Amino acid sequence: PGFYALALCILAEVKGTSVPSRAHGVKIYRLNDHFLGDLLVVENKSRQHFCIQIDYSRCLNVVTTRGFGNVDDCIPPLHKQVVNILTPDDLSLNYNINYTFQGSLR
Repeated sequence: PGFYALALCILAEVKGTSVPSRAHGVKIYRLNDHFLGDLLVVENKSRQHFCIQIDYSRCLNVVTTRGFGNVDDCIPPLHKQVVNILTPDDLSLNYNINYTFQGSLR
């Protein structure tokens, strides 16, 4: 499992877009171009935990690795993590990936 998670982190860093973060030392990467779905990776280079809250309640016709509604997670200092992967459930139907998140160092 660690090998695949690391590969997904590298893929998001190289091919994804960087999402602005107000937390010093935290980088957020989102891969959704040339990728059927959405991949969210957080890299925490700070010396504090980075806690993130994500609201997926507006997504439609997608399968997620973390469930729907609100997802809370804490990324330890000097770690990176795949926070969630969303993919369409039924390709014959329209799908919508729309979420909001906020995070802070603790």
